[in-house]
Amino acid sequence: MFGGMAWMLHGNRCVVIWHDSLVVRCGPTDWADHLKKKHAREMDIKGRSMKGWLLVDAPAIAPPARLKAWLEISPAFVATLPRK
Repeated sequence: MFGGMAWMLHGNRCVVIWHDSLVVRCGPTDWADHLKKKHAREMDIKGRSMKGWLLVDAPAIAPPARLKAWLEISPAFVATLPRK
């Protein structure tokens, strides 16, 4: 889907490494709150917003503690989705 390495949970994408960034899947209700965080932005491919997906730039994931925080967002949401 994104042309990068992806990690899945029950057949659903959680996170993807895309170029120098981390793509994080989150719930649509939490999406706007996560967008307010430093170095997080809307996932936008070819001018089309992908609500529920965040593009997190490298400075936000460099320290392991910050990376862990971002990685915990996806499984919490993806676990609520139907298994594929």
